[in-house]
Amino acid sequence: MDGFQCAEADSDTLDIFDGIDLDTLFERYHIDGSILVKMDIEGAEREIFKKIEHAKWITKIKVLAIEIHDQRCNDTNLSQSIVQTCKKYGLNGKKIGDIYVFNKR
Repeated sequence: MDGFQCAEADSDTLDIFDGIDLDTLFERYHIDGSILVKMDIEGAEREIFKKIEHAKWITKIKVLAIEIHDQRCNDTNLSQSIVQTCKKYGLNGKKIGDIYVFNKR
């Protein structure tokens, strides 16, 4: 594997840093409106999109560029599922190289 993944760790683990979700990031920095989100999260796409119906960030973005790792997730339908979810939220797109690019018109 040529990437890495983040996971919860106990307090004895070195290199600990706080992480925040996109909704918290958008709220903290008062982000609301035309924004580009670029995701290359090395196989964690399923985790982000399985909770999407509770997320506010997807309704606020104008462009989403995402590298989807079907093989790392052991889910050959993950790309298609994410494409359908994006369409549900008004984001239409296409695959360009290894990246899916969606935009809201």
